[in-house]
Amino acid sequence: MSASSAKKGSFSLKVPEGMHVAVVGLGGTGCSVSQMLVRIGLAHLSLIDPDSVSRSNIGRQICYAERDIGRPKAETCREFLSRISPGCEIEFSDDLVTDSNAERVIGKPDILFDCTDNVRSRLNLNRYSVRKRITEIFVSSAYNSAQVKGIIPGITSCLECFANESILANTPCSFGDVAETMPVIAGLLGVNLMFSIISNNYNGEIITLNGKEYTAEKVRIDRNPECRTCGDLR
Repeated sequence: MSASSAKKGSFSLKVPEGMHVAVVGLGGTGCSVSQMLVRIGLAHLSLIDPDSVSRSNIGRQICYAERDIGRPKAETCREFLSRISPGCEIEFSDDLVTDSNAERVIGKPDILFDCTDNVRSRLNLNRYSVRKRITEIFVSSAYNSAQVKGIIPGITSCLECFANESILANTPCSFGDVAETMPVIAGLLGVNLMFSIISNNYNGEIITLNGKEYTAEKVRIDRNPECRTCGDLR
């Protein structure tokens, strides 16, 4: 099953049969992505997060309740989603994804959602998805904004084409407060972007929503031929 098998221009919200999606990071954005995926009929989902539910998570992480505080996020999220869609095959892992274990933990899904909140994880996932030619969707929220970008190896720019390690190291993904609504909006936007990719209606733009000014910006980012991660892909 190809993540971009539809005819160009025929935008569809139908999930391809047998499609496998992995979500790494089950915070605010990951919960939003995961819940929408099972609600729209995804058949195979992998959930990956090493953390446990804390009290501060409850306001914006919509798969958890107060009774879940202290429980592993991946297992708790799976239980919640299984009640919504009992027919969806849901796997979970509480491993922290690294360069050395990514293949074992993630495998090779059709689409990989990066919903993590730290630089190291984002870079690891970007390199793994490019190396294995897995379509990746970057989903992020900070302060009162949401940001998403698709990465199709060999076709669009990857994360390191425009944000190298030295820049990212000085820009923590989770820096500052996050409005409770924005991770949910970011996740829904990421799922919608998934359908654009499936329908071949995506050109590599990064999309940013400003929740305070109610504005949206879409910027095309071309591949960097000198990128050390994807520059030599064809």
